[in-house]
Amino acid sequence: MAQKTFKGLWQAALMAAIITAVVNLILYFIGKNFLSVPFLVPVGPNPTTLTELDFIMITVASVVPPFVAAGGLRLLNRLTAQPVKFFWGVAVGVLIISFIPFFTFPETVAIRTQLVLGTMHVLSAGIITLLLTRTVQQN
Repeated sequence: MAQKTFKGLWQAALMAAIITAVVNLILYFIGKNFLSVPFLVPVGPNPTTLTELDFIMITVASVVPPFVAAGGLRLLNRLTAQPVKFFWGVAVGVLIISFIPFFTFPETVAIRTQLVLGTMHVLSAGIITLLLTRTVQQN
């Protein structure tokens, strides 16, 4: 199995983390300050108790996934002949799975909140997947 080289993969993950965090924080601040989006979502075991998302939660949720994805891409490189092709499939699958909570939110979670969070998910997935897969080069 011909493996690809992954020069700069961790740097790409860092760049994806920074860009994703900045984009998501911009969406958060626009939503909170200009569109009056109530960032109240269920957190924890009790789905009826809503917690307000803050910029720290948004930042952490934006910074961690690129590094997990980079690790997954490295693992796919060891296990498959076409890691980038499989990575795209996994990325789409993870994006779809990330929308499951939106279908289980109680009615008290505003549609505006769900739309902004959904937009954050899609943009994050796109940024992370594009930056990581563009970094991978053939031997």
